[in-house]
Amino acid sequence: MKQTKPIHIAWYVCSDFLMASLAWGIMYFLRKYFLGLTVSEDGELAIDDNFWLGITLVPLGWVILYTLVGSYRSLYKKSKLQEITTVFICSLIGTAFLYFAIILNDIQEDNTSYKYYYDAFFALLGIHLLLTIFGRLIILNGAEEQLRSGKIFFNTIMIGNDETAIKIYNDTE
Repeated sequence: MKQTKPIHIAWYVCSDFLMASLAWGIMYFLRKYFLGLTVSEDGELAIDDNFWLGITLVPLGWVILYTLVGSYRSLYKKSKLQEITTVFICSLIGTAFLYFAIILNDIQEDNTSYKYYYDAFFALLGIHLLLTIFGRLIILNGAEEQLRSGKIFFNTIMIGNDETAIKIYNDTE
């Protein structure tokens, strides 16, 4: 049987970068909304240099974090539950870092309420978590489909015979 081309891990990296960029772009406007600043003027979104800098550098930081925890290894050996857990833990760490590095510096008119900070933290955590998991699960579903259909397979050598396999199986009960 002829093997098709496997899904390259670069798609995983691109998905993470795009989803983190989208999450930060959404968060940029949510922060403005939470602070009571102008989100759009004359039907156009109020975008400045910080927007473009954020949707470029912040996702790069996420990709570096995911690289450090080893997320960019073989797609065909991944567990969906393990990926969700990894993304959740990394999202907590990354969101906390962004919170202290960027969000905590936001100036609000009402200095007596901390509601903005809670809203901003949990909005970023939720948006980033959901978008990243969505992107990864789409790619993992494609990899799983390739494995199930036999388009991708791994050469395997089995040593022994049926009796050995049965004996090993019975010993584990």
